[in-house]
Amino acid sequence: MNKPTLLFVSLFLLISCHCWGQDSRIIESIANLNKSVATLTADFEETKVMPRLKKQTTRKGTLSFKSQNESLLMDYSDPEGDYTLIKDGVMYVRKGDKQQKFAQQNKESKMNILKHSLLNALNGRVEAIAQDNNASIETQEQGKNYLLTLTRQTDQKQGIQQLVLIYDKKTGALQELKIVEGNGNYTTYQTTNAKLNDIISDDMFNIKK
Repeated sequence: MNKPTLLFVSLFLLISCHCWGQDSRIIESIANLNKSVATLTADFEETKVMPRLKKQTTRKGTLSFKSQNESLLMDYSDPEGDYTLIKDGVMYVRKGDKQQKFAQQNKESKMNILKHSLLNALNGRVEAIAQDNNASIETQEQGKNYLLTLTRQTDQKQGIQQLVLIYDKKTGALQELKIVEGNGNYTTYQTTNAKLNDIISDDMFNIKK
């Protein structure tokens, strides 16, 4: 191998290793920051867009998350009475007068993957999200935030096709989560007024009647 070729190969390997190191550093930084986060409370806004139907809906509420027992409550104030609750591995969804329970025995089910993706996103476990969704990870720094795009490696008609996550560099708190479905619909969750490590009673996660 001549010297110019050897120099090119060496430079290529150096650049490749540097890029992978950057990816690992960001992913590990998010995971490490979240190890010290026991609870998260925040206001949130949920925007669901269905391009084919030219329809968009917005809902708002408060979010409470406890990492120790992986309990999550998304309590909607608009529309009032709606909620999404994850407790003891079960997801409960209430919209209007209708409440659904998803025990998710099937690990490959759409709702089971969604449940784990939500919990892992709040816990900063990006690699676990990628594994559950058979997705690749692209990372970048964006001002005071980390932006990560997880894309499923095989196309599908239903379920999650891509996730976009934005984390605060300083605290590791999840600021935005965008879930893109295989049919083109997407839902964005944006959090504001986040508070870390406030005391949250387990009673907060009791099923609402």
